[in-house]
Amino acid sequence: MATTTAPVGIDIAAVSGPIFIGYLLHWSLLGTLSAQLYIYYTAFPNDKTIVKCIVYFVYFLEICQTILVTYDGLRRYGSGFGNYNILTQIGLLWLSLPIMSAVVSCIGQMFFAYRIRILTGSRVIPVFITVLALISSVGGFLTGIYAGIDGRVDNLNNLRTSIAVITWDATSAFCDVFIAACMTFYLYRNRSAMQFGKTKSLLSKLIRLVIETGTATVAEAVLYRSPNDLPTKNYDFIIVGAGTAGNVIANRLSEDSSKKILVIEAGVDDANISNIEVPFFAGRNSQTAVDWNYTTVPQEGLFNRSIAVPRGYVLGGSSSINYMVYNRGSVDLWNRYAEITGDSGWSWDAMKTYWKRTSTLVPPTSNPFLPPPPAGNPTLSNGNGPVLVTRTNFPEEIHPRIINASKILEADPSQNGRFRYTDDVNTGNSLGFGYMLESNGHGQRCSSAVAYLRPAMNRGNLDVLIDTRVTKLLRKKHSNDHPIFNKVEVAQRVDGPRYVLHAKKEIILSAGAIGTPQILLLSGIGPRDELEAKGITVYVNSPDVGKKCFNHPLLPLRFTVNSNNTFDDVNRDPALQQMLLSQWQSNRTGLFANGPANMIGFMRLPDSFFNRTNKDPSSGHRSANMEMVFFNGYSGVPPPQGHYFTLTPVIVSPKSFGSVTLASAEEDTFTNPLIDFGLLSNDFDVSAMLQAIRDAETFISTPPWTNYIIAPYGEFANATTDEERVGFMRRNANTIQHPVGTARMGRETDKRAVTDSRLKVRGVKGIRVVDASVFPRIPECQPMAVLYALAERAAGIIKEDHGMGQ
Repeated sequence: MATTTAPVGIDIAAVSGPIFIGYLLHWSLLGTLSAQLYIYYTAFPNDKTIVKCIVYFVYFLEICQTILVTYDGLRRYGSGFGNYNILTQIGLLWLSLPIMSAVVSCIGQMFFAYRIRILTGSRVIPVFITVLALISSVGGFLTGIYAGIDGRVDNLNNLRTSIAVITWDATSAFCDVFIAACMTFYLYRNRSAMQFGKTKSLLSKLIRLVIETGTATVAEAVLYRSPNDLPTKNYDFIIVGAGTAGNVIANRLSEDSSKKILVIEAGVDDANISNIEVPFFAGRNSQTAVDWNYTTVPQEGLFNRSIAVPRGYVLGGSSSINYMVYNRGSVDLWNRYAEITGDSGWSWDAMKTYWKRTSTLVPPTSNPFLPPPPAGNPTLSNGNGPVLVTRTNFPEEIHPRIINASKILEADPSQNGRFRYTDDVNTGNSLGFGYMLESNGHGQRCSSAVAYLRPAMNRGNLDVLIDTRVTKLLRKKHSNDHPIFNKVEVAQRVDGPRYVLHAKKEIILSAGAIGTPQILLLSGIGPRDELEAKGITVYVNSPDVGKKCFNHPLLPLRFTVNSNNTFDDVNRDPALQQMLLSQWQSNRTGLFANGPANMIGFMRLPDSFFNRTNKDPSSGHRSANMEMVFFNGYSGVPPPQGHYFTLTPVIVSPKSFGSVTLASAEEDTFTNPLIDFGLLSNDFDVSAMLQAIRDAETFISTPPWTNYIIAPYGEFANATTDEERVGFMRRNANTIQHPVGTARMGRETDKRAVTDSRLKVRGVKGIRVVDASVFPRIPECQPMAVLYALAERAAGIIKEDHGMGQ
């Protein structure tokens, strides 16, 4: 070892300050890069090995550089720049370490920026990070050059050179700090997707916020827009459809960190779309970019009219575009499911545990007139799940009229309790009139994407691919008795390249009652004669794929009213809309915190309606045949003048049904299938709707509506006989958009059932269906909450079948 003395003429006091700052900078830089590494790894856990090596190498170089500068400082100050037995010829290290660190860290940081760019489409933050990374690399270059220019540290003997080193080192360090700040800001901006656990103190909350902000994978961090960008083509589970049910499955399966999950969504990102987020705008999503824009074939029961079939083409699926009504069905409904499938796990009592996992009741944002929940049912049948539900957030003029009319008719013996009032339709008896529960807790839509998907996207084992359609499922080449399907073919354009993704354990179809049967048919699973006629190779003859497609028909009845407090003026006046939107944006209060409809009534048909030849199609006496939905205005585009009230009867236990079939031999999922709901094709549904019209008239003839309702409006005003009303019905009826049953489940002896009670597709291995297509009967209510519960149990079944922890 060489022995040297401090250089003559050095001003220790002058250089000690900058050198000391340099030591602090290196240690802070090491901490900053550690934070960057932590953020990066959690955001992109599935990156390729070479990228990991880049990040690790930066970390290693910075540690070496920090150790070097600290060792030099201890050597200098510990020996007073006197004699010391150390190697002083380390200028080469001073030269090489900052330069190598600068180059490699720049590559890593620019790659991070590139990741954000391709995953989000955002340009501002990636460009800013790139610029900072380039400046940081220049600072590292100059630091190395100035520090190592004389070949050894000891000759760094003038203040100017010392300050130059510190200046460029500081520039590099501050740029890295800003890059970390950009990362943190980027994550913090999406903090609403994160769910923090319980913390005991303010300090622990702050610590938890810092940790979770720095480490959580926000939506954009794993939101891929091209199959080319996926970190791998091999997953344990592939979920087709990021809709109501698919997101539940994604959340629950990704709880097991050892399993890799991919969700494929044909549609777009739901972030920052006001028509989705603002509850009052729910009706604006049909026939837009977030809708599949399906239409039916001409419906014979509707005088050959074709009608729109809104389905969510967006993260969250139809839970992102529906009217947010939260009904969980009756005891009879779930017990009938258990009976049909031969699986007691679908019974009401067995499903109670899953209800508690789905939703949480939160108070309304601006409705002081709501009565409190009953003392014996303070949660209104909710638990502590991620879907935030509430009763109407804002009072409307018709609400007390509806409640009072219900109570008057309930007390009328001639009505046999058919119009009874209820505090809660979710107790197991779904009959009654009252406030509906809606999934717009805290005044904003809480879709399955918000409740289930985004909180799970801070897990390194979940990837989400959007703007990508599944064209078919592919069979494993060599399989024994049953065909094994373990591959998914996807594409982004009808004429674009096809990509194949592999599922080691299962493919889970959650594409909905329209998309799921279409994919099964295109994959060779369906009615043999239909598939062979289209030239599709048949792997499984499953005759009911796409069949038994039920839906709920509705018929709007509109009335003119003596009031200026309807929402008609809001729908006509852009200035008034902007004022209410500003209020909503400020504090999630006001009319826009409400869905379009907030009151609901479920009724039985009169007992005299049924006989031996005309049997009750509902699940039982606690299930409804009809529903009434109330709008404080004209449902749809209002006329230029006037104020209106809309009462919309819905038949929730229809006998009519239709099908979903392929349009042509050349079809893929870029071609819409043929959708036939068979609306009003059964005389029972026509008679039930006539009774619903009479019941609507009975309801509005009560004293609360006196001097409020003026007269029926439009064509309905002239439909007075049954014959005229049937004509009015067929010209104006639509559906409430609840298609189900196209891949229905059944017991082992039901050979036509598409899926078994554990939701596996019969006759094949590797495919399970979790969406509304598996319902063996249409729920006699709004089905979103029913589907949430089904998906929760399905997740438990999948975990059980694969030995995963619950």
